[in-house]
Amino acid sequence: MGIDLGSWTDGSTRSAIVDFVERVTTTGGADFVEPADRVAVFDNDGTLWCEKPMPIQLDFTVRRFAEMAAADPALQQQQPWKAAHEHDLRWLGAAMVKHYNGDDGDLKLLMGAVTEAFDSVTVENYDARVRAFFAGADHPTLGRPYRGCGYAPMVELLRYLEANGFANYIASGGDRDFMRPVAGELYGVPPERIIGSALGLSYREGRRRRTCCTRPRWTSSTTDRRSRSGSGAGSDDGRSCRSATPTATCRCSPSPGSPTARPCGR
Repeated sequence: MGIDLGSWTDGSTRSAIVDFVERVTTTGGADFVEPADRVAVFDNDGTLWCEKPMPIQLDFTVRRFAEMAAADPALQQQQPWKAAHEHDLRWLGAAMVKHYNGDDGDLKLLMGAVTEAFDSVTVENYDARVRAFFAGADHPTLGRPYRGCGYAPMVELLRYLEANGFANYIASGGDRDFMRPVAGELYGVPPERIIGSALGLSYREGRRRRTCCTRPRWTSSTTDRRSRSGSGAGSDDGRSCRSATPTATCRCSPSPGSPTARPCGR
């Protein structure tokens, strides 16, 4: 189809992908699948873009915590704002370790802080914040823009599958509204094909339009520094991907035979 997997190691993984695609796209073959039923589903963090030394969305959130701490000195002595203000990520790492060991105390503090960080932020404003972040933020160790930290072989795989009639989707644990603003540019995947964690939405009338404020469903009631009215009204802002029931689904994530990870220069 004019696109190959030239940056992939010529080994068993590449051969398996090519063999699968050839079988399901060969008209009249035993495994032929109609184009309308060809779907490829990808993870995102650590599969399509870097997640070390921390997930990109976490960096986005920590920077917001630091902004809040700079504006309100009282927060500089409270976690997780204290960690963000002091550029100390050890507390965040310890919170996740505790979570995996069954202690969610610090994780609830973190989720409560996320609520505070983006409370009353409209969907449109959150979208603009994400775009601004990707326009100027650099990876902390690679020294290149985050928008250039996708894995080139995986982007190549997206194009290869697309050229062979597959519809590419992303299904990630990350925030769908964090991925959607940039997934088109980075991966060529449209917003309606991005499936991810969803924050609850409450609707409040604004001067010109309704205001959608993002709010996590799961927070600790003891973490809010001020009382608020309203609650999560749902997890869908009307942009969710329509369900599909494909006959042939290619679930793609790195495996031991995958190519050496190389940031995408796009």
